[in-house]
Amino acid sequence: MKNSVEDPNNYVRFETKFGQVTVSELVEYFSDIDKRMAWENNYYTSLEVIRSYALKTDMYYGKLVKKGSSQRDQLMVTHSV
Repeated sequence: MKNSVEDPNNYVRFETKFGQVTVSELVEYFSDIDKRMAWENNYYTSLEVIRSYALKTDMYYGKLVKKGSSQRDQLMVTHSV
């Protein structure tokens, strides 16, 4: 993982465990924009799929706002396995 602030190509990978949630439910809340906006309503002012690729891969564009900070843009690529 790169973590330099000056590096324009920052990458993040994370793993976590959830109790009483199926994988299908978790993927749906992550990839369904309406559910994600409800789930993360404090962070995103907008979120949209801008491109879909083969093999369950999508590119999202989002505008984030956190309390006490300015608005930022985010480009995110997701791949479901």
